[in-house]
Amino acid sequence: MRIFQTCFFIIEIIFWLALGTIIALYPKWFLGIKNHTKKERPKHMYLEKISDSKRFVIRKFNLWEVIWFVIVMSISVYFLKPYFRDIPQLITGKLNYVVGEVAETRHYSKDPIEYVYLSTGEEVKFFFSSDTSKHNYYKIGYLTFTRRVIYCEQIDISSSYKKVIGFPFKDILEYLAILCALIFLIFLSPYLKLKLFIPTNIVSIPTFIYFFIKYGTNNGVWFSVKNEGFLGLVFVLVSILITFLLYFVEKLRSDEFFFTYFFAQLFAICELGFFITLVFNLD
Repeated sequence: MRIFQTCFFIIEIIFWLALGTIIALYPKWFLGIKNHTKKERPKHMYLEKISDSKRFVIRKFNLWEVIWFVIVMSISVYFLKPYFRDIPQLITGKLNYVVGEVAETRHYSKDPIEYVYLSTGEEVKFFFSSDTSKHNYYKIGYLTFTRRVIYCEQIDISSSYKKVIGFPFKDILEYLAILCALIFLIFLSPYLKLKLFIPTNIVSIPTFIYFFIKYGTNNGVWFSVKNEGFLGLVFVLVSILITFLLYFVEKLRSDEFFFTYFFAQLFAICELGFFITLVFNLD
């Protein structure tokens, strides 16, 4: 945990600094301004006496680019200020420690940070995954300004039990599996086309109808998310609608149907997962 969190804390600083530097040095690229290469006579007569290389340097660094560089780098440093202030604490290893029960964990989409809220009122942040469980007690070492956790240890207040939270293998493997599956679908989609999507729907639709009627008859609940057959039917119909809409949109633009086939495989796999869960009564 300590090595993993420390490495990615440093990588974050390097990444955002590098991104800010690129934007600061290449404003025309960032703003989408095209370069117009046109030979002009020097506006000032004294430039004619300067060599071509020195003249290029003078022209290259104009005032607005310098101002842009200063503004962008100032903004970058301002947003990275908490990270810079935590570097001495990271180097010395003098972390802030808190012992408390995990009350809640939150992991928002498109955010690599997992937020953990303790019973003591503290909010700490883990990069990627905390690997903690609610209602368990932990000793957590975190940085002051970013609230980033560097050390985490599960404890039992009624005994001497201790367990240091290590590298989050399980969570990383799950993300890698999803990423590999998506890459696999991207390469496989042009060959499968609708060969998986159509048979899956042919099998799924009658099955979902059966479970929809069965649940509705037994429980009196028809059009509700509690009725899994109804939920499956809605998903199938929406996936069919989206697939055909993508097909017609791509047909108007070209004869390639990359997105249609990709989403067809994705929907088919999701339907198969839903189908297996429903038929075999899996949670």
